[in-house]
Amino acid sequence: MTKLRVCLVGLAVCVMSVVPGAVREAAAQPGQALAALLSKCPFGSFECFGAVDNQVEVVDVTTMTQKNLFTIGNAVPTSLAVAHDGSRFYVTFQGGGTTNFKGVKAYDAHGTEVGSVPLFFPYRAVLSKTGGTLYVLNAVSGGGSEIVLVDTATLTSTSFGTGATSDQGVDLTVSPDGTRLGVLLFDGSHSHVLMLNTTSPLSVNNSTPPIADYLPGCGAEPSGIAMTSSNGVMLRDDNCNSVLEYDASLTFITRLSWPRASGTRGAQNRISVSPTTGTVYTLLTEDPAAPDPNFFGAVGVADFAASTNPSFGGFSGYALTQRLSSDAQSLYVGVVNSTLAAPDTLDVMNTSTNGITRAEYTFASATDHLVDTRVFTLGGPVTADAGLDQVLVANIYGFANVTLNGTTTGTPTSVSWTEGAAALGTSASLSLSLGVGLHELTFTAVGPINTASSDVIIAISLPTSDGIVGPQGPAGPAGPAGPAGPAGAAGPAGPAGPAGPAGVAGPAGPQGPMGIQGVKGDKGDPGTSVPSGTVIFLFSATPAPAGYTLIGSFSQTVDSTGGGKKQTMQFNIYQKN
Repeated sequence: MTKLRVCLVGLAVCVMSVVPGAVREAAAQPGQALAALLSKCPFGSFECFGAVDNQVEVVDVTTMTQKNLFTIGNAVPTSLAVAHDGSRFYVTFQGGGTTNFKGVKAYDAHGTEVGSVPLFFPYRAVLSKTGGTLYVLNAVSGGGSEIVLVDTATLTSTSFGTGATSDQGVDLTVSPDGTRLGVLLFDGSHSHVLMLNTTSPLSVNNSTPPIADYLPGCGAEPSGIAMTSSNGVMLRDDNCNSVLEYDASLTFITRLSWPRASGTRGAQNRISVSPTTGTVYTLLTEDPAAPDPNFFGAVGVADFAASTNPSFGGFSGYALTQRLSSDAQSLYVGVVNSTLAAPDTLDVMNTSTNGITRAEYTFASATDHLVDTRVFTLGGPVTADAGLDQVLVANIYGFANVTLNGTTTGTPTSVSWTEGAAALGTSASLSLSLGVGLHELTFTAVGPINTASSDVIIAISLPTSDGIVGPQGPAGPAGPAGPAGPAGAAGPAGPAGPAGPAGVAGPAGPQGPMGIQGVKGDKGDPGTSVPSGTVIFLFSATPAPAGYTLIGSFSQTVDSTGGGKKQTMQFNIYQKN
């Protein structure tokens, strides 16, 4: 459905009919995908040191259609690793070309280089199960090999030495449960397996003694390593087209092999193991110059439980690389045209029937050759919606503030707002000031497999002809206080307070008049009679009693107790008349 866009710009009126939120790029559906590392140098060798145009081509194996193709530089590539959702690609280079870069380069989902880690001479790279660490098998200057752990978030690295300076790196793999890292090394005559714990820091779990001469006249020539769901180890040996089985303690169990004709073996005869059945798949390839008609372009299937090792041919050329799908139902085989004059192809083997479908997909360029392949899961497509159009009125200065909120579906790796070639923001929400006129803003979401964009029209018009409205002024000063209102009615009496302290006594009042004399009381009983001649002793200061005559006096000194002052008492002696 279309919508009508109307805007007033100055005195002009514009009318448009536009389909809103149109997605500019077709979206893919989720499913399995295969990334192919392609090089002008056949088999990833140093046969060309000029300007090589290396590429990564992404194929949706559900529909067998190309989803992406991007250039990755011109040094010689050796291996490819892909993030589990296809949002990041990692390529190892061993120099050469015009840049002579040695190390790892990281690219986003659309082929833009996002960083690099220089190394001395990397062989292989594989991602951890979480995708947070890239393990790179790298040669050390002066001899020997190391494991370089690259943090995929920061592209910083640390190293772990593998031991003897005579060891050359061959291949490495992560166990299905992600707890072990298996490393295959070769000193020129003996193979060696190093089992590492992936917990931080990396540490040795186990290692094999040197492996050589599995059968009389059949020395070690290792080319690939894989691990089973029980942390057992499978080794591919190009000499005699053999696969050897080891348990989790790296104890040798058995060996299965296929006959082959004389001639140079293929450069990348690695192996894959089904995580559910333990079946091993390996390529039985020969040099096109001396092919064995029975095994040219064949797959060897090693069923160690049944001790069987059939082989299945029928590919369209020189089978060079192979990878299992995540459900182990399909084996994708990269096939090089035997004359090197036609494009490489992607063939498919149904592992349940061991039937081979030839030339399912043809790669883009006839001059690019397969170096490595990886299978990953395509995420769902992303969509972008910039939102509804807006018509706004400018302020006196001719600008209006605009807020936009873009929405997406899927899992975008980045979003952005632009107006023409001008970048406006890199988040879903955008706030900015726009001048009078018509503005077409684009909201873009970038996902692992597609880019979606949506436009929104912002029309900024001048104020109407009723007059120009200026900006709001500042708040005025506060007005004076109004008159006091009338007094309200008295409230109810509060409760009585506690009694105060007693006041001081007032002065005595005047004496009242004498009252009338009371009735005379009864006469009391006569006191006891004192006979004449009675003698009493009184202190000298005591008044003489009536009826007594002083007849003498005397003094008496009394000692005080406790050593105090002596007391003298004076007495008068009276005699009753």
